[in-house]
Amino acid sequence: MSTQSNLLSPADEYPIHQTPEPIAVCGSDPNFYDRFWFNAYSADGQSLVAVAMGLYPNLNVLDAAVSVIHDGVQRSVFASRLLNLDRMATEVAPIKVEILEPLNKLKVTLAKSEHGLSAELVFAGRAPPIQEPRFTWRMGTRTIMDLTRMSQSLTCEGWIEVAVNG
Repeated sequence: MSTQSNLLSPADEYPIHQTPEPIAVCGSDPNFYDRFWFNAYSADGQSLVAVAMGLYPNLNVLDAAVSVIHDGVQRSVFASRLLNLDRMATEVAPIKVEILEPLNKLKVTLAKSEHGLSAELVFAGRAPPIQEPRFTWRMGTRTIMDLTRMSQSLTCEGWIEVAVNG
């Protein structure tokens, strides 16, 4: 019989387990993370938006960032909160990532805030995602990186509002 505390989260309701452990258990590496990362450029190449959201279950942290370059000026919003075991709650105010169609369509929302940026962007796959080969980097016997990524070419539709200081 185990003496560990309750590690169940909403994700445990879904039949997605790959071990006999709750979803919250993801190994012993304190730096293990799962991440969303998006980049979109305007057609003329003059503007850029970049979005990142990282879930660090063993550190109990959810981080997110949105950065916009427009008219040669970069503006960024960073946010962080406790993860509290719920790896499916992908919102850290004012940034939210919603999976609309798994492996095909995601929505990123940046709520209006004191940062002068807001956005609603839908990223849709132009082709199916590609699983990149597993990458392992070791320094002697110590594992520095061990990862597998999914890459996908996407379209981006929506809007970004940038407050301009007068």
